[in-house]
Amino acid sequence: MSNPITKIVTHINVDTDAAMSVGLYMYLFPEITLSDVSFVHANETDIPEDAIALDIKAGIKGDHSCFSTLVEELIEKNEALYEILKPFCQFVNSVDSGEFVVTQPVWIRLASIPAMIASLRSSRMTDKQTCEVVA
Repeated sequence: MSNPITKIVTHINVDTDAAMSVGLYMYLFPEITLSDVSFVHANETDIPEDAIALDIKAGIKGDHSCFSTLVEELIEKNEALYEILKPFCQFVNSVDSGEFVVTQPVWIRLASIPAMIASLRSSRMTDKQTCEVVA
């Protein structure tokens, strides 16, 4: 996949949606690394032309989560990968909306992700370090 994007911008105090969106984008485009990720306020609208805005006002927010929107937009042609990521989309959507309830067996394993991110943030890890752990 050719990609004119060389940077990622997401919000400070990363949450599950932001961290997983950054991780997915870096997985799909491995030439982008954590050193290419910037953190701004969530309402930021001014980003560089060569950057993708994830989970902030200037870019992809999605009807549910940024992560599920990325999956729908970037993986629609790869049905196998889409099927693998679909449960993650449902999970991130539920966490992002504040309505997280374990409704699928796979979510039991995923349930620790939001708590892990909160714990990393409270331990004074930087947003970049938090994204690195999740990615």
